[in-house]
Amino acid sequence: MKSKKIISFFTPSPQRFQHLTELLSAHFEVRFNPGPTSRIVAGSQMVMFHNHLPSAAREKVLQSLEESGSSVPILFIGENPHSEDVIEAFRSGAKDFILLPVESELLMARIERIIGEVSGPAQPLARIVSQVRKYLKVDNSATVGIVPEAVTYSGANLEQTFTPGADLVVNFFGNCSVFASDERLILKGKKANSILYFLLYESPGKVCRDALIDRFWPYHSFEAGKNCLNVTIHSIRKAFKEIGFRKDVIVFKNDCYQINSDLVIEFDHRNFELNWRVGTRHEQAERVAEAVNCYRKAFAYYSGAFAANLKSEEWCELKREKFKEQWLILAIRLCSCYLRKNKLNLVIDIAQKILKEDACMEEAHKYLMRCYSKMGLRSQAIRQYEFCRQRLWSELKLLPEQETEKLYQSLRGIESGIQPTTNTDHLS
Repeated sequence: MKSKKIISFFTPSPQRFQHLTELLSAHFEVRFNPGPTSRIVAGSQMVMFHNHLPSAAREKVLQSLEESGSSVPILFIGENPHSEDVIEAFRSGAKDFILLPVESELLMARIERIIGEVSGPAQPLARIVSQVRKYLKVDNSATVGIVPEAVTYSGANLEQTFTPGADLVVNFFGNCSVFASDERLILKGKKANSILYFLLYESPGKVCRDALIDRFWPYHSFEAGKNCLNVTIHSIRKAFKEIGFRKDVIVFKNDCYQINSDLVIEFDHRNFELNWRVGTRHEQAERVAEAVNCYRKAFAYYSGAFAANLKSEEWCELKREKFKEQWLILAIRLCSCYLRKNKLNLVIDIAQKILKEDACMEEAHKYLMRCYSKMGLRSQAIRQYEFCRQRLWSELKLLPEQETEKLYQSLRGIESGIQPTTNTDHLS
């Protein structure tokens, strides 16, 4: 029988994390606080640190790993960390810093992404600060899920591959952002942002110069528009150089602009679609566990509306609605899967996120009603029905579906044969 791989977890309160043993038991054995110089640590598949662990104890483990020459990926788990804690974590070679509380399913997704990667050398301070900004979200970008490390998209291959050495990491969900070697690109000017992300979205495709001028300077003469475009492209190139990125990002050839095809780029929206499609195929083949695994990874990539900071851009509107619709369908599927597994807290969390995006999504209201009922919170389930009814009427002038009414009747103890009320006076 093949022995399980080991995860060494160093924490001052191991009893609080015993559930990890069950969560990871299919593939890993979690060993709490093994001796820092033991062979177990050097032979581990991952080392995890609780941020409340005394720094002296952590240093002993790190020194042991360094002396053994072991390249074990390191994961930090933190509660109410200061920015200094996060900086110190990445100085120690951490692959990720997870903030508690976090759902077990989402924590598992993070661990799956890190396992197998090799820890790199300590990062320069500028990169560490960039990571702190990213993980503590000081940019105040909207967050719906937890964003995992990005994976490479391949149109021909529907399986995920990990490329820690990507030249650029591009996020379209929430406020658009570009990271180059962990440095976040700061672009001044609305047009510069619009053109860069338009070209990135179209990558690896080419966009004719005339088409860019017509789209972004429709009321200028050709020469004036051409000059404006040249200045904007120059400002984008200059911004990349200012963060130390020396490769050409935008190239111009045969009167067309495109993103340099030699760059390795990771896109959150493509990873979202990749996991969405793979999950759908697994579901169609009745491979439920594999489908759920892909769906929750796709769910984690959606950190807000597509290009939320480019709301006035016409080219974003249809894409924004498409991704939102896909995310809502995906979230409902996850609710169904988790309800069958009786993971009620996960269902509630996802359903509430759905209603923040679309308060009239009746399926989400029904999942909340079912969960509250299963938890013995019948009054809360009834209030959820009333909230659903009010929102449907006030926004759409619709009554709840018959299935929702039957669910409500069962909560009230009314026989299912009684017809639901159609009086809407109190909703006006």
